[in-house]
Amino acid sequence: MISRVREITVTPGRLDDLEEEWPRYPGPLAGTEAGLRAAYLFVDPETGKGISMTVWENEESMKASEAAPDFEDAYTAMDGMFTEHTKTYYKVICACDGD
Repeated sequence: MISRVREITVTPGRLDDLEEEWPRYPGPLAGTEAGLRAAYLFVDPETGKGISMTVWENEESMKASEAAPDFEDAYTAMDGMFTEHTKTYYKVICACDGD
C-alpha cells in the first residue's frame, strides 16, 4: 500500500465549509477511484493546520487518481478553503483498521 499525505492550512473561518465539502470531493475522496482504501482529513481547529491522507492499494491506483480529470476539479471546488504546503508519498508499512 501507499499513502499520499498533504500538509495544509485551512483558511480562517472556512473549517466548517471544508468539513462539509471534503466528503463530496469527486474522485479519490468520494471513494469512486479504484484502489482507494481510506481517506482522512485531520485539522487542528485552533490553528487551522492539518493533513489530508489517502491510502491506496498500490502506486498505480494512486497515480491514476491524480491523472483523472476530476482530480483538479475537486481542488477548484474547494478553492479558498485551504492552502496546500507539501505533498508526500509514503509506503504503508503497517495498517490496523480497528475492526
